[in-house]
Amino acid sequence: MKKKLLGLLGAGALLLAACGGADQPAKESADGTVDESQVRPEMRVAINSEPPTLDPARTVSTASIGVTMHIYETLYTFDENFESQPVLADSYEVNDDNTKYTFKLKEGINFHDGSEMTAEDVAASMNYWKADTSKAADLLPEGDFEVVDDYTVEVEFVEPNTELLTLMSSITYFPAIRPSEAFDGEIAESGIDDNFIGTGPYEYVDWVHDQYVEVKRFDNYHNQVTGEPSRFAGEKRAPTETIRFEIVGDVGTRMAGLLSEEYDVGEVPVTNLDQVDATDYLNYAAPGGGTLVAQLNVEEGPLLDDKLRQAILTGINNNDIMLAALDNEEFYEVSSSYVSPETPYYTETSSEFYNANDKEKAKKLIEESGYNGEEIRIVTTPEYDSMYSASIALQDQLVELGLNAVVNQYDFNTFNEYTSDPSGHEIYIVSHSFQPSPQQVLTLSTDRWGGDMDEQAQELIDAMRAAEDEAATKEAFAELQDFLYTDYIPGFVIGHYNNFVTYNSAVEGFDYWKAPILWNAGHVE
Repeated sequence: MKKKLLGLLGAGALLLAACGGADQPAKESADGTVDESQVRPEMRVAINSEPPTLDPARTVSTASIGVTMHIYETLYTFDENFESQPVLADSYEVNDDNTKYTFKLKEGINFHDGSEMTAEDVAASMNYWKADTSKAADLLPEGDFEVVDDYTVEVEFVEPNTELLTLMSSITYFPAIRPSEAFDGEIAESGIDDNFIGTGPYEYVDWVHDQYVEVKRFDNYHNQVTGEPSRFAGEKRAPTETIRFEIVGDVGTRMAGLLSEEYDVGEVPVTNLDQVDATDYLNYAAPGGGTLVAQLNVEEGPLLDDKLRQAILTGINNNDIMLAALDNEEFYEVSSSYVSPETPYYTETSSEFYNANDKEKAKKLIEESGYNGEEIRIVTTPEYDSMYSASIALQDQLVELGLNAVVNQYDFNTFNEYTSDPSGHEIYIVSHSFQPSPQQVLTLSTDRWGGDMDEQAQELIDAMRAAEDEAATKEAFAELQDFLYTDYIPGFVIGHYNNFVTYNSAVEGFDYWKAPILWNAGHVE
């Protein structure tokens, strides 16, 4: 094969395939980078759904993150080893009890509107993120970011916190630094979608809903981030003048566009692997991905019955669902863990229910429950193929157990509305990229489950977040995970998956983690 698959769920450097069918190989400059004089002025990227918002503090959508990470920057970000590296910050200090953090800012950094970034902008941006991002609000203690001087901000918490830097560095719900004026006035529920001014290597041009989002190179980019590119860290050269993110919900249309070379990059399902592999000018990357998770409604409806939730967990075959979702066993593994095996916190549950594939026991549990033929609505979206295919496979298995399971499918934004409303679903399946620590796992956030939080679950979550070192965190996480799979069951991990993205072999400087990283990429003529 001309392409190679990254080791399953590896968190190291992204492996991109060598060779391919470009007529002319990329020429390198003296410093080893692609010669920008050979790069096409425009790159077209096929994304599978309309971004629900371009406010990164308000969404975990891959479509949103893939666009906004080119427009906005943060104080710190992760490299490929999940180490926090400075971007807009010059340095930071933290006191001995981890209650006070002080950040020195880089000077001479301009926003896209020409104004200089100062501590006032950073404090306003960080306070908006801390208050309005569910993950930050859930994990950070009380305390506001304050201006010390023009290029220094600090935050003092009412209690110790060791998660701040990793939260700030995460690409999920990332804390974009924007001019302080962006936060004036009333902010819509979807976030700030009328002010797209950042400091990134690309600036916003246009958003035609259901068609495309376009960004162009920011000619006055600060270039104060140096070093070899490493995931979201390192140098950003922006060799391509314009990037257009085309919103293409239909998988067949995305694949056809890649084959016709209308698109330079596109996300298509692994089911297209043979076609990609047989095409000389297409390559693929398969970096470590995340978890495919089934969320169960524990706030209202038939799944309030714990026997029924136990029956679902006991009776399904996770491998069959993952195979339906990914189509290729090289791209997934069945695992109960909410975290990556690459982290020191990885542990499997000891629950007797998980992936038991015991249909007789499941049917007995259903008989013991109060289930009386109520509809079990599985909501999904065909815009995310693995989630959709897994939902269909889960429905088939639940029907086999004797449950009245139905699948309701919607466009992605409507899907988000139904999953946010407990009256709109019983089950939904969602994919989440791996997080650096169990404290940051989205599906372990209490607001994902709705309703009154189970008291013991809350105590276990609090114990995990209060753990003082790695060993204590792992122990607390293992106890929490066993409880969630044995007693509470608000959801479950179906398995772990690798991402899959296809790109033209003439594209150089391309990387991928959760979404295409394009600030060093260009299609070489």
